[in-house]
Amino acid sequence: MFHGLTNEFLYAAYRLTCEFEHANKHRIALCGTGFFVKNTDGQLCLITNRHMIEPNYKRSDAEYAGYSFRRMEVTGKKRDPASDLPVADQQFEFVGFRTWLSDTYENDVVCLNDFLVAEKRGSTSSAIDYHIPYDLLATDKQYSQKLP
Repeated sequence: MFHGLTNEFLYAAYRLTCEFEHANKHRIALCGTGFFVKNTDGQLCLITNRHMIEPNYKRSDAEYAGYSFRRMEVTGKKRDPASDLPVADQQFEFVGFRTWLSDTYENDVVCLNDFLVAEKRGSTSSAIDYHIPYDLLATDKQYSQKLP
């Protein structure tokens, strides 16, 4: 019987704010969400929409043409070690990462890993306390089967 989602799932979603800069020094910020998954190698991967890292992706105009990724601010919950509950907000910043895109251009999904984290003065160590386990993701075989 299904009894609802645990904190592990509820707090696996993180708020993302991505900043981009044009050659003329003008900056823009886009906001969205993403979730972390541990892959089969035990690495954390961030799954989000491709337009979060490519602001001009699939746009018919060129409003965001010429903008380059600058940084991504990630906001989510921190787990309290004593109670195992999400008791505090935490924030950290990625200034680089490795990008994995679908071979199909229309798929607005991206997987990021190998993060370069910016150190903030006076900040304490941040950790990704909530993520979705890899074994709960659908497999190619499951995708190929028809749903009842």
